[in-house]
Amino acid sequence: MVTSDWDLSDLRETWQRRRKAAERVRNRIRPTGMTRPRRSPEEREWLSERGLLGPFVEVESDDDRPSRDST
Repeated sequence: MVTSDWDLSDLRETWQRRRKAAERVRNRIRPTGMTRPRRSPEEREWLSERGLLGPFVEVESDDDRPSRDST
């Protein structure tokens, strides 16, 4: 059987439902102020070139993370 002969309609419908559900969750999340461990310069450059850095603030250690009291 050639892959172009496969009926993927059920999978496509499932994927569409999952995308919509994930979008509803993502729309409720506010990543402002969220942190992540610092990336290597090479990784940061690679992601930056592709516009994939994301909203998180990179920090060196747990000491650099804002406390809940400061928000």
